[in-house]
Amino acid sequence: MSLKKILLIIVVADLVLATIAYFVVFYNTPGTYEVATSPIPTTSTILSSSSIALASGTASSSIPTSTATIGSASSSTGATGTSSGNPSQSVYATAYAFPYPLNWSEGDASISIMGAALQGNQLTLELAVAIGNSMQCVPLNVKMLIDEQGDLASPLTPQFTFPETNSCEGAPGATYTDQQAIFNVDLTAFPLFFTTGGASNIFLQVATTTDGGVSVTTQNTSGQ
Repeated sequence: MSLKKILLIIVVADLVLATIAYFVVFYNTPGTYEVATSPIPTTSTILSSSSIALASGTASSSIPTSTATIGSASSSTGATGTSSGNPSQSVYATAYAFPYPLNWSEGDASISIMGAALQGNQLTLELAVAIGNSMQCVPLNVKMLIDEQGDLASPLTPQFTFPETNSCEGAPGATYTDQQAIFNVDLTAFPLFFTTGGASNIFLQVATTTDGGVSVTTQNTSGQ
């Protein structure tokens, strides 16, 4: 083959290669390219607003409240008061607020139980005595029932003693709140039973309470 033909073949081959290269570079067909991106860390969480529950209302609507009930008292049922005793020391005491819930009449006078206390084997009934319109001797008729036969025991304090006369005669219209009826009691005999005696003759039950108090309640049975 002549040199001229060889050079012509080389030139044609170069042109073909150049043409192919041109089309490869400038006319490459479109394709799908995958771009590597950093993945979202697994610890990251995106919350939509719809997934967040918001609490509404007031807390008090779901929290129960306790209500302390204060018992009332009358002369036909009993009396409640403020306890201040200490059972571990065998001391029991209850004081009632005015107007005193347990009361009865002795002539023109009125007697009320202000409170009760038990210390050792001695029971004390704290009494208020309101004198009527005239000076009079107010008898202390409260007695303790000691057996099933109906025998009664009188208090260690035999009578009321008012300061003006140092006797059972009180001043007209006066009220004495420092009077006591004191009894020696059998601690194994509780609850104890008492009678106001006289014309009223109301029967009372006296007992200790678990909170260190002394309860005084009236009984349905009365009579001479």
